[in-house]
Amino acid sequence: MQLHPRDTGGTFLEIDQQLDDDANWVPAGDDWRAHVRTSRIGAIAAAEIQADAPLALARRWAAITQAPLVTADGVPHLRLDNADVRFVRCADGRPEGLAGLDLATTDKGAITAALKRLGIAHQDSTFVLDGMRWRLV
Repeated sequence: MQLHPRDTGGTFLEIDQQLDDDANWVPAGDDWRAHVRTSRIGAIAAAEIQADAPLALARRWAAITQAPLVTADGVPHLRLDNADVRFVRCADGRPEGLAGLDLATTDKGAITAALKRLGIAHQDSTFVLDGMRWRLV
């Protein structure tokens, strides 16, 4: 189920469930497993949504998803089954929406070497690409 930002705030909110780990994930097609590469990144660990009123948005998403809302370092988070959603204040000149992703790395050194080779500046395991923040965790 996809919910539009006009209904949820922030960005699209998609709710789905894969009950059988061995089953095909229909949105990805029949051949998606052949394209999985985990030699550098194992998973998306968190998504960061920016908003003018992050706590209000976090509360709305918690009510919709029925996920626990917690606060760490003054930042509201939703704890989902396989990742967190973090809600922060708009601070980069862009409007409300997806602001960044945390990537669970399996080879952080290879990623930072590739960033350097490509001329992409990074600091404290964070880099900006196409206007979005990416954090290596």
